[in-house]
Formats: sequence, structure tokens, C-alpha cells
Amino acid sequence: MWEDSPERLALGLVFLVLWAVIAWMVASKAGYRGALGLLALIPCVNFIVLLIFAFTKWPIEEELERLRWFADTQDARNIRLPEEPFYKSLAQATAPIFVAFAQHIAEDMQRQGCKIEWQEHSYAVTLPLPGQPALTLFQVEDNGVVSVSPRWFVHQLEILKTPNRIGADFVRGVTKLLSVTAELGTGAGQTVFVELADLKPWYSQFMALVRETIRRLRAASQEAE
Repeated sequence: MWEDSPERLALGLVFLVLWAVIAWMVASKAGYRGALGLLALIPCVNFIVLLIFAFTKWPIEEELERLRWFADTQDARNIRLPEEPFYKSLAQATAPIFVAFAQHIAEDMQRQGCKIEWQEHSYAVTLPLPGQPALTLFQVEDNGVVSVSPRWFVHQLEILKTPNRIGADFVRGVTKLLSVTAELGTGAGQTVFVELADLKPWYSQFMALVRETIRRLRAASQEAE
């Protein structure tokens, strides 16, 4: 019978795969991980997923609001800000969603007490320490790449007479967290590069690592006083 025919099973499989692809794409375009969309294939769970989509703010909406705020602020001030050349250059190399992400990183780091040193083609996230030069944690470049330099990090710690293990733990943590996507040099201590697109899914873990490193650096700085 038609109900038991291979044609019906094949057609059902095609529709299932098609639905999975559509659900994945919808979740990705909303700013979620595509795997979240696959939950829509599970009975009962798909209703919960639908509620999440209906009554929560999507990540893409949050980033769009940041972009609009940034654009409105630029128009309102009508002046040239230090970050303008960087964001203009970044916008030529990557998608608007990652321009907003780079801005979000800068804002997060400023909330952690860090300072942003703007340059035309990059910005450096630096940590001011009492009575000592600011320490550079990492850089965001206008080609859409975040870079961490182990050698430079350890060199700064030596100048500040701060335990090198803090820098080693930070670099090791970054490398381990982003091992799937990071590009490493051939020698020890080479700079770690990761694209904004690859960092974004791991951003909360990355920020937790940065916050812990900042806490340890401040504690070590106070002990040295």
C-alpha cells in the first residue's frame, strides 16, 4: 500500500531534512546557534522554542540596536571620534553584525575598568594598574581578527614585576578555548589570532577568562605595593 511504500518514506525524509535546514537557517539569522532550530523538530519542545522566539529579544535585534545607537550618536555629535577610522575600516572588511560585536567587546572591557587605545587599523584593550604602565590584554584589528601576543604579554608582566604565570594561564586559556579556530605561529609564544566570527559563539567563556585574569593582575599589583 501507499502508506508503506518506499516513496512515502523517502518523501517524508526529504521534508524532514528540508524542515531541519530551514529551522537551522532561521535560528542562525536570528543570531542564535543553528542547532537551536533543530529543537523545533522535537514534539512539545518545539512549542517551547516557539515561545523563546516570540517573547525574547533576539541577539540580532540587540546588535542592530547597538548599530543604530552608534549611527545616531555619530550623527548627533557631528564630530570625528577616535574610533571612527577603525570602525569605518572594519566595516569594509566584515559584516555589520561583527562591527557591532567589536563595539560590544570595547564597551564590555570599559565596564571592566579597561581603557581602549584607538588606532586607525586596530584598538588595543589595556588594563591600568596603580602606579604602573597600562598592560595590553589583546587587540581587535580592522580585518575582523582578535589577536593575543604571548611574548608581549609576558614581557609586559616582567616589566611590571608581576608573576608570569598569570600571563601564561591567560594565553593557555585563550588557546585552549579557541583551539578549533585559532591560528598559531610555528614557534612557542607566537601570536594567537581568532576571527570575530569564530570568537562570537565563545564570547561569554572568553570574557570569563578575561575577567579572572584582570582580577589576578589587580591582586598581584596590590601585593607588590
